[in-house]
Amino acid sequence: MGDSDFSIEIHHGGKFVDSGQRVEYLGGMVVEDLHFEVDEWSLQEIVSQLKQQGYKGFAKIWYKEPGMDLKSGLRELKSDGDAMKMARSLVSSSYKHCEVYVVDGVRESNGIEITSTDADYVPEGGEDSANDDGLLEVETDAESEPSTEEEVFDDSADDGDHEDHFGFEVEDNDPQSNAFGGFMSPLNDERTAAAGTAEGGKGLREGDEQVGGISDGYETDDIDSYEGDSDDMIKKKRFPKYNEAEMNREYEFQVGLEFKSLSQFKEAVKEHALLNGRDIRFRKNDKVRCRVVCKGRKGKCKWVCFASKVGGSDCFQIKTLNRKHTCGRIYSGRLASSSWISKKIANNISRGEEMKLATVIQTIQDKYMANISVGKAYWARRKAREEVHGWAIQQYAKIRDYCAEILRANPGSSLSILVDRPSITHQPRFMRMYMCLDAVKKGFLAGCRPIIGVDGCHLKGDHGQQLLVAVGRDPNDNYFPIAVAVVEAETKDSWGWFLELLLNDIGESKKWVFMSDQQKGLMDIFQEALPTLEHRLCLRHLYANCKKAYGGGTVLRDLILSIAKATYVEEWERKMNQLKKINRDCYDKLFALDPKLWTKSHFTFLAKSDMLMNNISEAFNGKILEARDKPILTMFEWIRCYLMTRFVEKKKKVERFEGSVLPKPKKRLDIIAVRAMEWQAKWDGDLKFEVHHKNRMIMERYVVDLMAGRCNCRFWGLCGMPCSHACCAIFEKGDNSEDYCSNYYSKAAYLVTYGQSISPINGENMWPKIQCDTIIPPIFRVKPGRPRMVRIREPDENRIQTKYGRTGTSITCSNCGQYGHNRRLCPNPTVTAPEGTHGSDAATGTGGVGSAAAVEANGSAAAPTARSKMVKGRGRGRTAVGMTRGRGRGRATTHTPVPPSQPPHTTVPPSQPTNTPAPPSQPPHIPVPPSHHTDTLAPPSQPPHTSTQPSQPPHTLVPPSQPPHTPALPSQPPQIPAPSLPTTLPTPALLSTTLPTPASLSTAPASQPLPKFKIFGVRRSGRLKIGVRKLTNQPPEHVDLTLD
Repeated sequence: MGDSDFSIEIHHGGKFVDSGQRVEYLGGMVVEDLHFEVDEWSLQEIVSQLKQQGYKGFAKIWYKEPGMDLKSGLRELKSDGDAMKMARSLVSSSYKHCEVYVVDGVRESNGIEITSTDADYVPEGGEDSANDDGLLEVETDAESEPSTEEEVFDDSADDGDHEDHFGFEVEDNDPQSNAFGGFMSPLNDERTAAAGTAEGGKGLREGDEQVGGISDGYETDDIDSYEGDSDDMIKKKRFPKYNEAEMNREYEFQVGLEFKSLSQFKEAVKEHALLNGRDIRFRKNDKVRCRVVCKGRKGKCKWVCFASKVGGSDCFQIKTLNRKHTCGRIYSGRLASSSWISKKIANNISRGEEMKLATVIQTIQDKYMANISVGKAYWARRKAREEVHGWAIQQYAKIRDYCAEILRANPGSSLSILVDRPSITHQPRFMRMYMCLDAVKKGFLAGCRPIIGVDGCHLKGDHGQQLLVAVGRDPNDNYFPIAVAVVEAETKDSWGWFLELLLNDIGESKKWVFMSDQQKGLMDIFQEALPTLEHRLCLRHLYANCKKAYGGGTVLRDLILSIAKATYVEEWERKMNQLKKINRDCYDKLFALDPKLWTKSHFTFLAKSDMLMNNISEAFNGKILEARDKPILTMFEWIRCYLMTRFVEKKKKVERFEGSVLPKPKKRLDIIAVRAMEWQAKWDGDLKFEVHHKNRMIMERYVVDLMAGRCNCRFWGLCGMPCSHACCAIFEKGDNSEDYCSNYYSKAAYLVTYGQSISPINGENMWPKIQCDTIIPPIFRVKPGRPRMVRIREPDENRIQTKYGRTGTSITCSNCGQYGHNRRLCPNPTVTAPEGTHGSDAATGTGGVGSAAAVEANGSAAAPTARSKMVKGRGRGRTAVGMTRGRGRGRATTHTPVPPSQPPHTTVPPSQPTNTPAPPSQPPHIPVPPSHHTDTLAPPSQPPHTSTQPSQPPHTLVPPSQPPHTPALPSQPPQIPAPSLPTTLPTPALLSTTLPTPASLSTAPASQPLPKFKIFGVRRSGRLKIGVRKLTNQPPEHVDLTLD
């Protein structure tokens, strides 16, 4: 035992008996061998031991000085000062041990308060009950449940009128004649207990239970201290303290409520206002006080709350409060700032929930009476992510510490950082980071096939950059991530740096097969720096390029896929000849490409995989999609944790698997075995077989060598599993096809692949500190507009849709016949049809409304129908020549004006009156022949006649009774005079006067400008839309839409 150590034993549960000559402590139990140090000693240590024994209420504590008897050596412990005197006397003496005696059942003002934390403590007997040994024990009261409704809803314990003490209290007016507090009889005698109860419990709070003088009003969570010794202690009044967990919509503030800080008070008031929809304002707000008012009813609401600092302490207290609101609810959400909202959704972000902006808004509206905007929700989510995942800028400064921690926990791993530092005076700027864990590296080399897919994807963080990944293929044909790297962009230099580090980890001397998507700079690396490595191209991206250049379609797609799947050269040549007949340009492009890059017929047997598409890299990029918008260290840590858990899950699954071939290869082998039924094998006496098709015996025939594991179709060598021809031979021999599969598909290979374990690492607070210059983030130029979160999909990629659309399909131009554009955007000259063609667009010479009527010289035969020449478009709003552009995509061509030498001269037959617009009260009537309705521009019995007079300006002949210029009424459309054919504007077409529906056009002087006019009702065919409404059992009614 040290110089500052001592030990005690506590006698409790008994009572003192004074026989006159000596004092004895009868009954009870003893807690022995309690060791303490002076620096850690206080009276609360004894109180804690009594709590563990189940005591609560008030009790008196004495200690006996070493070497003395109970009558003369007892000293009462009332405060920490008395306890420290006892400890110093014990340390200075040679005994260093003393006895402590406890007597409970005393008055509140006469003892030390003790509360029990044992909710299951229930006494077995009364106050003076005896135990089995015949010794008297003082037992405590049980924690009984309130029996009445008044006791259940009693909240007097929180009214702030009780006294604040540290579990003990000084009795100032009670004289003490001896060490026993003036009681010559037993201290816990029945009379003493009754007297203590009769005095009331004026020392007890209202609502406190009292059984045998023991109270349970002490709160163990409160830590209040007194300065000085037991002689100068001062009573303090206790006030309620604010508990954030109790805040709800029904919570009520009260005068005297204490807060730890002024910010806590303001947050509590704001929380309560948002829960109840109140519009509060901080009228007075400084470092020591805060006054809050309600601005409801235009500032007439009487609610007010004022809090200020309590003198002599650091807490704040409500001094003034008017609880009642006289205003209504509001849902403006002005108090809900983005920082406040971020604290409310931080837990959702930390759990990995995908908090969309609509989800953030709905989360706040479900709990609070506040409507927040989309912009506020965006910034709140961003702040919450920064709070959870860390600030992106600060994480770059901790990259070295993070790498050092990974190397400490996973020795053998490869981590490399590349910074940009032009000179020693410049601060290092981050450029690239590479990570390859040791367990991943060993697992790939032990059980995976030597094929690696490389790909890149964009990071969606604040600093841009791109992520490069190298992914292998495990024995079950799933992806196996090998290494990841963050670079500034996909360039030749960055890809060369990444592949150099990767080959250093997996071995440069071995032969590897790489597959890529024709990324920028990657093709040059394989051709120049790594010419000895086998390189394959992803067929999906290759076909996308062909489709963009030469058009796609099911025929071309299936033919290119069959060419790539051809396993031997003869079949490849035959399929290429078919492509040559269908699309010569596509054939020339693929023939110029090295077949070793994209077709199985020229692949080597090294990889034991006939993979044509880089789906393993795309699948891994899709898996880490949720981590690509996080800061750099958070992203790397997400990938590391994902790999760690993935290794454990895969290892558990394979231990329960029973079989020689893994599930995915086994499923493919079963499909091949079914196809073997179409073949027939003939044995040559050795382990060689001649296999031919049952229906095409001469056309398709292959030689299978079971000893060498080879078939002339080359599929067995490419994949490492028997083809349908080999399976037929194996079944003929009577063996199992699973026994002829490569060891890459076995359970043992899967176990060694995922048998390694990735060790966990410590948190940021325990990372080793690397003393180097702080790395700053890379320079990132933010592009204008909203950041794109979804990549641009290829035209042939699947999209979620409920209706088939033309998006992504190949487009053929109807003008030039080329792919990639339509007629409207065709850069080639417009191809026109011969004149006189009816019923087509401008390319085929179709006329339209507004064109001049062409009539033969003798007037006996009608010329082609007059229609304006328009370019065919898909939208509405096709316009006639010389009119403004409609709403659709159709564009009108320029109409060639009539030469001035032959101005149009339209005559009106005297027998047919002109169709002058009628006043509004008299709608126009269009006569129709009784026999039938004609939709032609001129009746057959009276062809139009046009006369030209070069010496006179164009004019229209009207009957003598009709004045040449009739003023238009306000409600009538203006009369359209014939223009004088200016050189800059096209001449509107003049309809034939033989038409029964349109009005005659009047003549205008040549000097006057063209009036503005519209021609309504143009059909898609270019003709005037003269509506005919047919009613049931009624004659047809004609409606002139030109007067609309």
